[in-house]
Amino acid sequence: MHPRFIVTAGIWGQHTSQIRDSFDTFKPGTNFDLPKGYKDEFALHLGWTSTSTASSGNWVRSIPIETFASPTVLCNPNQDFTGDIDSLAYVTGNTNSTSPGDADIDNGSVTLRSPLFNIQGMNKPHLSLQWWFCNAGGTGSPNDTLRIVLRDSTKSRPMLIATRTSPLGQWNALDISIRDLFPESNNLRLEVTATDSDPGHLVEAGLDLFSIYDSLPPVINGIPHQNQNALLVYPNPSYAGFQVKLPVNEMAASITIYQYDGKQVLSEKLIPAQTYGTQLPAGLYLVKVQTPESTITTQWIKHTNW
Repeated sequence: MHPRFIVTAGIWGQHTSQIRDSFDTFKPGTNFDLPKGYKDEFALHLGWTSTSTASSGNWVRSIPIETFASPTVLCNPNQDFTGDIDSLAYVTGNTNSTSPGDADIDNGSVTLRSPLFNIQGMNKPHLSLQWWFCNAGGTGSPNDTLRIVLRDSTKSRPMLIATRTSPLGQWNALDISIRDLFPESNNLRLEVTATDSDPGHLVEAGLDLFSIYDSLPPVINGIPHQNQNALLVYPNPSYAGFQVKLPVNEMAASITIYQYDGKQVLSEKLIPAQTYGTQLPAGLYLVKVQTPESTITTQWIKHTNW
């Protein structure tokens, strides 16, 4: 029987989960065991806020509606980042118009802020996300920016400043070691600001697949010690490949691996105890496991073996 319900549950500080069920088995009040940690694919509204000094183009959580800076270059995304839950992302403007200038950022800045997150107790916390930026058209050379920063209660540290020379019109991965920016602070938030400066050009921005993860989690008996209801990809990071440990009571159907530019590099039936990723080059990957009742995603880092 094809599923008739798609149920998504989540809260800030725990991973969002999605299950599919049928009329004759799904019961309102079903409990979800959500893995602990910060991961937001924007399938739900988990407390992000936005402010604007611009006349148009503020941040919205929505299914992206494509616009084009040129016949071959996207300005607003045509979809969210491939491989996460649902089809939503944070994007700017995003009205249903054929003209790219109708809803882009104009005459000011738009800022998106995460809720506070706490990294106390992590050995080596990392922040990762997917970002989008387009800057084109107008008079003269485009001069607008996308600025992504981490902030504690007193200061901010830049993670990325994108300009017209950055990769435009595509999803791009960003992954940083938080302790490199904040050696001691534990309570932090992310801020993403896109700005349209005089004399004015096409400006669009996007954010998807935000997560905080420990790249060096504690290990017990050779397996990272995490919530038993979480999908485990281990070792992570690694210099070779990885294996998959499923949450309790989950029966796997398939595994799909994506590069962080969204390109699919593997899709097959999951075989317990099999090692995956040995032939892949070093990099940051998204691992997606599809079970009969849920879709679970996590990240995997492969280091260069010098």
